[in-house]
Amino acid sequence: MITVRFGEDGIPHSDFECEKILLSAERDGKDVLFFTSTENLVTAARCLKAEGRLPNLKIEYADTHEVSDLQVDNDGRLPHWPDGFCGHIDDWLHRLIGAHLESYKEKKKEWGKKK
Repeated sequence: MITVRFGEDGIPHSDFECEKILLSAERDGKDVLFFTSTENLVTAARCLKAEGRLPNLKIEYADTHEVSDLQVDNDGRLPHWPDGFCGHIDDWLHRLIGAHLESYKEKKKEWGKKK
């Protein structure tokens, strides 16, 4: 069983190593726990599960009080997404899109003045 546990106190994993270390652990056939603080390892594991390349996967979330098994399905989906679990990229993307929308609104005002 490969377990990926996401939590604030976990170890960061490079984008470039995620699939490699997960598949290596799967080939070794041993029970392995990866305690990570970066959601890229979680996302890579979910993709590999959906592709059938990481069939024995467990995803957990370690908040300040407990560790929760998030019950990843064969398609790599999680039926429950707790607050604080892997939300940084989504938050940053929303901020980036918001900044672009504000910039676009300002440019649109300028374009209207040029007529």
